[in-house]
Amino acid sequence: MNSYCRLPAKSIILGLGISLAIVQSGYADHLVLSNGGVVRGLLEEQETETSVEDPELFQIRTLSGNLVSFSSVDIEDTIYQPVVVEEYEVKVANTPQTVEDLWQLAEWCRKQELYPQWKTQLEEVLKLDSSHIGAQQMLTKADISARKQEREELMKSRGMVKYRGKFITEREKELIDELAEERERREVWWKKAKLWHGWLNHRSPTYQQKGIAAFRSINSVDALPALEKYLQQENGEDFRLLLVEVLPKIDDDRAVLKLIELSLLDSSLQVRKNAFNSLPPEKLEFVTAQYVRQLNHPENQVVRRSGDFLGEIGDIRVVPYLIDALITTHTYQVSVPIPRQTYSTGRTSPLLPPEIEYQLRTGQLPYGVIVDNSNNNSIQPPPQTKLVDVKRDKQNPEVLAALKTLTDQNFQYNEVQWRSWWDSVRDGKAPAPTNQNS
Repeated sequence: MNSYCRLPAKSIILGLGISLAIVQSGYADHLVLSNGGVVRGLLEEQETETSVEDPELFQIRTLSGNLVSFSSVDIEDTIYQPVVVEEYEVKVANTPQTVEDLWQLAEWCRKQELYPQWKTQLEEVLKLDSSHIGAQQMLTKADISARKQEREELMKSRGMVKYRGKFITEREKELIDELAEERERREVWWKKAKLWHGWLNHRSPTYQQKGIAAFRSINSVDALPALEKYLQQENGEDFRLLLVEVLPKIDDDRAVLKLIELSLLDSSLQVRKNAFNSLPPEKLEFVTAQYVRQLNHPENQVVRRSGDFLGEIGDIRVVPYLIDALITTHTYQVSVPIPRQTYSTGRTSPLLPPEIEYQLRTGQLPYGVIVDNSNNNSIQPPPQTKLVDVKRDKQNPEVLAALKTLTDQNFQYNEVQWRSWWDSVRDGKAPAPTNQNS
């Protein structure tokens, strides 16, 4: 062994105690030395004065209980493996090469779930006794288990973890755990919101006020799904006005998006106004970007409301987007008649009852007959219709009003003139608008 190796007297302790410590840790280490030697044991944290003076020092607690130190220049490799594998290697070195002893070692490997080693020992048994029934029966099972374990170890070496029978990345496992925790937190809010919603609908004013106070105390983003169900989806305006009060207390972009949604889509004008006025000023950049996105909404009403709010925000940078939204194209469904398919049998006269037709042919009705089909609905069935998509261009007066407010200009709905003027402002050929809040 290298002369640098030393064995301080104060580091000598009972081997039994160290063996127990290694077993409890579950792992054993190998130091492969440059001269070909191997030291087995458990690497220790370097907290001694010697290790502080020489950080390139490795200390390993051997299986016999001794603490040995090595310089990093004398170490070729460091191997970490479970202590049960270490124990197996010791047993292999000390097991007599007899059928009975090797079979006992194979059974020990099976119980320790060392499947590749189990297979190896079964093969050793069969080398000595090819007719050994137990080894023959277990070899196939050991081979399957060994292959499975080798695959699992390979996947683990790639940073994969096993989850519900399949391997996934550690990041995927973290996301799954995070989603599970989020679902649990949301479930708590579902139960609370359901109770508080019942208080809001209670005939007692005391319970109603209690429910309002409970909802107003919410400040967690995990409560959003419950708030959507028990407040936003209610027909009563008061429920949604209460929701508008609660959302600003939740410090999350998802709450801001919910306020923007209410400001654009709610059927109540009061709810829409309150939602817009409740948007946090510190999120103005985020809010402006969201309203700009809604200028491309398929519903014309949303486009017009977005333009109106952008005018109130007063950011001059949205002018190009407002110009593009002066006239927008939207798809509507209209009802049109389906062309009727008619068939002819070659006979133009209406069918008559047999007795009437007989009297006509025999001259008994010299003045003819009049057939009244006014009550016969089968002759003229109701017209059939179908829905078709039709695209129509819509002028958006709220968008124009926002442009006029931001620019002090008015080119009506002439997008060409608007773009020409804006290009001149951008190039410095025309004065920039003074009425701006960028």
